[in-house]
Amino acid sequence: MALAAHPNAATIAIEPAAGLYLAVLAQGAAARFANLFRQAWRRIPRADRQAMLRHWRALSHGVAGLPMIQYAERWRDHEYGEIANTSLDGRLLRFKSTAVDALPDSAACDLIAHELAHVFLIATRNTPPPSRGKQLRHTPAEMRADGLARSWGFEPDSLAIWDAVVYSALHQRS
Repeated sequence: MALAAHPNAATIAIEPAAGLYLAVLAQGAAARFANLFRQAWRRIPRADRQAMLRHWRALSHGVAGLPMIQYAERWRDHEYGEIANTSLDGRLLRFKSTAVDALPDSAACDLIAHELAHVFLIATRNTPPPSRGKQLRHTPAEMRADGLARSWGFEPDSLAIWDAVVYSALHQRS
């Protein structure tokens, strides 16, 4: 079993054979999110999933615990309005619980695929310099991740439709 990304986190198996576990750091629909993550993961072409798994294994040097997938209300370097992010090396994927809980299943899967696209691009050394901040949507890194997610059959543009819904949910629960 993979190590939790936080010592006090409960874990939910996403895809144990691949070493994918969700660290639950917030209340909400974590089981639903884990199921949606599993669905999105399985829709990605096998060769691309294998590339991500090789990348995570190389980063971990054989020690369990990567990737770290977190379902959290906030994180140390969380920026206002940010609903998900992937670390620069692709080992950590974080999803804002209240935001993803407000998304319909299809949009949540699109978001997950977008973050996994970042991992794939990092793993294949095919990513532009990272971007951070509120205005991320049209940066080269984000556009490339959207394009890859689209090639996998996801609709990352659907997230724009749900921005108002998600931000409304964030304000109600903040």
